[in-house]
Amino acid sequence: MEVDGPGGGTTQSDETFTRRVCAVLLADVTGFSALMGQDDERTARAVRGLQALVQEIAAVNNGHAEGFAGDAIFASFDSVVAAVDAALKIQRRLARETFEGLHLRIRIGVHYGDVLLREGGAFGDAINIAARLQTLAKPGTVCISEGIYRQVRNRFD
Repeated sequence: MEVDGPGGGTTQSDETFTRRVCAVLLADVTGFSALMGQDDERTARAVRGLQALVQEIAAVNNGHAEGFAGDAIFASFDSVVAAVDAALKIQRRLARETFEGLHLRIRIGVHYGDVLLREGGAFGDAINIAARLQTLAKPGTVCISEGIYRQVRNRFD
């Protein structure tokens, strides 16, 4: 792909994206900033434990926990049912487990759609919508889009 370079010339871009339709799970830790203010090293270790849990559950559900930044969690799944099942398993485990003695609570949003992937980065409307759903979720819950609901409504309590 050619892009305008400095001075109006064109240069070759080395950015190659992979486009994929998938279910997207986004989550964040409730009260993360306050926890970091209290004890940043303990909180960082706890979040690493949470991330390992998410990777484990995503893998069991044929998903990929593809990126973590701070307290943000991103995972993708080829199946909508698998994504929602993983989200529920994560919340159930967090309800009964602690990390570094901290009881972490997260908010999860799940949506399905077209995603652009490149070297650990993910872009697209599906991610933006999942992020908005995640902000609507209450701590300890999963917020799903209407499209996801239509596909899983008879599969989960």
